[in-house]
Amino acid sequence: MDITAINHDDTFTLAEKFAPRLHLNGKEFFGLKDLFVVFHPDKPVIAYHLFWEDDIDFPNDGQPNDHEIIWVQYSHDKSKVISLWTYWHGKILEKRFSNKEVVKNPDVYIQWGKHGSLPQKWDQGFSIRPGMEIYIHYFLCRYIHKHNRSVLSTNWPERFDGNFRDYLTFSNILELNKLISKEKILVCIDSNNKIRILFKENFSYKIEWPT
Repeated sequence: MDITAINHDDTFTLAEKFAPRLHLNGKEFFGLKDLFVVFHPDKPVIAYHLFWEDDIDFPNDGQPNDHEIIWVQYSHDKSKVISLWTYWHGKILEKRFSNKEVVKNPDVYIQWGKHGSLPQKWDQGFSIRPGMEIYIHYFLCRYIHKHNRSVLSTNWPERFDGNFRDYLTFSNILELNKLISKEKILVCIDSNNKIRILFKENFSYKIEWPT
């Protein structure tokens, strides 16, 4: 990986320039609650910390949100994204772009209700995860789980309403570059505690960096 020191004056520009474009299922119930952007101080990697309103499976976990992370690595000349990592239920998926591709805002596909994040062409070139898992998640969300099981989740959908094709239809787009706030950009290696202070909510801490 190229090593470069980040110029703090560049952070807002770079955060917008390389912010992922999120593709959401048209039936997604939870909105994006907050967004924090973290720059690694020594590597050309940006972490986009996403806070969804909640996770469909966990209304009573004491965390009124669902914390997910997408990482991008940009080229040494700061002209394009060269790698993308997404967090998928405890596993990190990696997408590398060829030298011929000029990617600025990489596409990421967000799983209904649970918000596992999938890179472009996630169903090609990866192991049995996430392809098999996402079908299992669909089956559970469609036929087994009933999510309306708590005072907190009274108004939540009980289950996913649709077939598997519907589950994999990402018809809504959310442009993260339009949601970035200068006050929520950090430059550090360890960000969880800092975000906790700013966000003012309990959330699940996840691995800080993919490599």
